[in-house]
Amino acid sequence: MTTPPSELPTTIAYHILAEIRMRIITGDYPPGMQLREQELEQQFGSSRGPIREALRLLLQNGLVVHAPRRGFKVRDYTAKDLHDIYRLRATMEELVLEELRGQDLGRLVVDLRRSNKRMQRHVERQNRNGFFEENAFFHGLVSEAVANEPLQRVMTYVNEISLPVRYRLLADSMPSGRSVAYHDTIIDALAAGDIDQAKAVARQHIIENLDRAVAAFAGEAPTAAAGLTSAQ
Repeated sequence: MTTPPSELPTTIAYHILAEIRMRIITGDYPPGMQLREQELEQQFGSSRGPIREALRLLLQNGLVVHAPRRGFKVRDYTAKDLHDIYRLRATMEELVLEELRGQDLGRLVVDLRRSNKRMQRHVERQNRNGFFEENAFFHGLVSEAVANEPLQRVMTYVNEISLPVRYRLLADSMPSGRSVAYHDTIIDALAAGDIDQAKAVARQHIIENLDRAVAAFAGEAPTAAAGLTSAQ
């Protein structure tokens, strides 16, 4: 059965959204790159409508920015941006964990242990992409366990805009067991009902990567005027 014409543009737009999003996260479309609609039309074989819809959704998600008469470009990251993002992530993680205080966390602990075991296997196989995806899934499990929709929405946004930075750090060095060990400590704290310990470890885990993130993006050549061809 074919898709109804009224639904087709949205379907195409979400496909394009997923493709552009992944290319931004992996750095194929680097920070500051201009996302020209005409070039995207040619690249994806699409009309202008779905391209614009995908770009508007990416703007809402925070991975692209827009300026009048300049159009859309991939979000860039200054040192201040990175400090703001990492400190906010750390604070948001603490707030999410605080929401779990007093709850029955048995099911969550089981799911987190399973996720962390999969992450350990990715470390052993040095599977960067598998590790990256499972790490995002792990943190998503914690966020989804809280009964606070506004907090979940903000956490989702903060995590989303941090993904290109986190992928860059992972791409610069093979996955190690350090994150797995941190996760184990957080899981053990949750299993024991020690929310304060879980919060302290989560904050440390995030903040200790801040200097690496700043170093990774320092002195990066501007790509805003380069267009899509610079990502090939």
